[in-house]
Amino acid sequence: MSRASRRDKLEAQLRSLESDFRTKLVEELRLCAAGKQGMFAQRDRFYDQLDDRTRELMSRAEIDLRSRTVEIEHLRAELGYTEPFGLAARYRAYRDMRGPNAPGEPKPAKLFLEELGLA
Repeated sequence: MSRASRRDKLEAQLRSLESDFRTKLVEELRLCAAGKQGMFAQRDRFYDQLDDRTRELMSRAEIDLRSRTVEIEHLRAELGYTEPFGLAARYRAYRDMRGPNAPGEPKPAKLFLEELGLA
């Protein structure tokens, strides 16, 4: 396989992964805006203290999105991109909103959907 065709294949794979990430993100943001908890992992710092059953009840969406982000960032690095995947970076920024005055999860989900022009 030539170097150019390998790069084209990786570029197509990256576009597909980024598109899938966006689709999953929007789907989960809509659920979260409607009241589903766990997407922004506001209780993440206590994860190690939870029992196995409680961990299973935590949002799979947040875990899935983080996993997808790692895969995308790895592929972007392999292709030589220096900038991060913008949508994942925005998700991380919303996810990192912590503290006693941070809003509950539905509010940032609604704000993020508005930012994406989907609310």
